[in-house]
Amino acid sequence: MEKYKNIVFLVLLLLISGATHVFTIMKQRPQSVHMWAMCDRGSVARNYAQESMNFFHPRVHSTKDGEGITGLEFPIMNYGAAICYKLFGFSEFWYRLLMFIVYAGGLYASYLITGFFLNKTSYRYFTVFLFSLSPVLTYYAANFIPDTASFGFMMMAWYFFFSYFRQPSILIILFFTICVSLAILIKLTSAIGMIIMLGIIVWSYIRKEAFAFTNFKSARHYIFFAGLIAFGLAYGWYSYAKYLNETYRSTIFLMQPMRPENWEAIKNIAEHISENWIRFYFPSAFYYLFLIALLFLVWKIKKANEQLLFIFLGYFFGAIAFVYLMFIQFGHHDYYIITLLPLVFFMYLLAFNILEKLTSNFKFHLFIGIGLFAFVIHGVDNNRGHQEFRMDEHCWLYDWARYKDYQTVEPYVKELGLKSSDKAIAVLDFSPNIALYFLNLKGWSVADIENDESIQMAMIHKPAYLVVNDSSQLDRPIFKEHPPKKIGEYKSILFYKLVYPQ
Repeated sequence: MEKYKNIVFLVLLLLISGATHVFTIMKQRPQSVHMWAMCDRGSVARNYAQESMNFFHPRVHSTKDGEGITGLEFPIMNYGAAICYKLFGFSEFWYRLLMFIVYAGGLYASYLITGFFLNKTSYRYFTVFLFSLSPVLTYYAANFIPDTASFGFMMMAWYFFFSYFRQPSILIILFFTICVSLAILIKLTSAIGMIIMLGIIVWSYIRKEAFAFTNFKSARHYIFFAGLIAFGLAYGWYSYAKYLNETYRSTIFLMQPMRPENWEAIKNIAEHISENWIRFYFPSAFYYLFLIALLFLVWKIKKANEQLLFIFLGYFFGAIAFVYLMFIQFGHHDYYIITLLPLVFFMYLLAFNILEKLTSNFKFHLFIGIGLFAFVIHGVDNNRGHQEFRMDEHCWLYDWARYKDYQTVEPYVKELGLKSSDKAIAVLDFSPNIALYFLNLKGWSVADIENDESIQMAMIHKPAYLVVNDSSQLDRPIFKEHPPKKIGEYKSILFYKLVYPQ
C-alpha cells in the first residue's frame, strides 16, 4: 500500500510542476530575474565542457587579466552539466534537468520523512506541497542557482538521518554523509541542518533520552564522524576557492558575509523585501496559514514531539542568524530563502503531528483537509501566474528584453568564423558573463554607460573583437584614432574587428 502512496505523491509532484511551468522553464535559456547569476553558473559548466574538465580549475567566459579561473561554491552541479554536454551536446536543458532531479529528490525525501511522524496520507501530502509551493522555489527548481541543489541534498540528508537511527547500516550512513556534505559544500547555509543534527545528539546525552529512535544510543556517534567529514570538506573547498580568487584576481562569486552596517541599512533593505520579495516567497494567504500554525504550536506545545520541536527551533534561530549575516544580499537576491525552507517544512510537520494526537474525529480532519486543499489550489494558481510574470520579457522586475537577441546569436558567431577561445570586448551591461556567455567568447564585459577607461584596460590585452548593440559606442574617443572594422551584424548586435597600431 505504501508503494502506491509514494507513486501518487510522485505523480502529484509532476502534475504540480507542470501546472506551475517548471517544465516550461526547462526549455529556456538563462533569462529574466537573476540571469546574471544564471549565466555565471552556466559559464562554469560550459567552460568545463569545452576548455578543460579539470574540476579544480573552474572557469568563466570573463577573463579580465587572467584565464577566467575563479573560486565559487562547490561546482558539482556545473560539472555534472558539463559531463552531459560532453555526452549529448551543449543544451542548457541538461543543466536544468539535473537541478530538477535534485529538487524533486529533495521533495520526495521530504515526503518520506513525513512517514516517520504522520499517519494520515493527506497530511503527509499537505506538509510537502504547502511548504514547497513557494514561487521562488518553483522558479529555481530547474534553474542554474545552486541553492536549490543544496536544499534538495539537505532534505535527502534529513531522510537518511531519520532512517539511520531506525535501521542502522553502512550504506545509509554513507548516503547520509554524501548528501549532507554536498548540501554544505554547495551552500554553507545548509550547515544549519547539520548543526541541528549534532545538537540533537548532544541534547540526548544531557537528557539521557533517545528521542524515540529505536537504535539511537548505539548509532549516534557515527553522525559525529559524518559531521566532521562534511565540515572538513566544506572548510577545505572554501579555503581553496578563496585561494583561487586571490591567485587569479577573481570577484565573480561572493565568498563572504554581507552584514548590515547600521539600523538605517536594515530599515531600507527590510522595506525593499517587504515591497518586493515577500509576495514572491509565498502567496499572501500562506502567511496567515503560517501564523495559524505558529499560534497552534504555542497553544499545544506540551503535546509537541520533542525531536521535531528541537529541529524547528534550531532552524528558527539558525535562520535568524543567517539572515543577519547575509542581510544585504537578501535585498538583492530572492533565492536566499531557499536553503531556509526546511524551517517551514518542520513547522508544518510538527503542527500536523500534534493535530493527529488531538483527535481521531473523521469529520474534523475532513474539514481541515478541505481547507488545506483550497490553500494548495490557490498556491498552484498563484505560482503559475507568478512564473508567467517572470517569463515575460518586459517584466518590471527585470526587463531582460535587451538581451533577447543575444540568446540566439551563437550560430551567427560561428558563421563569422569566431572560435570560443577568441577574445572580445562585449559592451552591454555590468554583468561579467551575460553577453560573453551567449556569444560563447572569452574576454571582457563592459557596461554601455562605463567610461573609456574600462575599455582601455581591456584593450591593453589586445582582444580581437568588439561586440556592441548600439553603434553610438563607436563614437567613443578611444575608437576615433583606430576605428574598429565592422565584420557582421545580427539583429541588434554589431560585430567589429579591433585594429591596433603596428
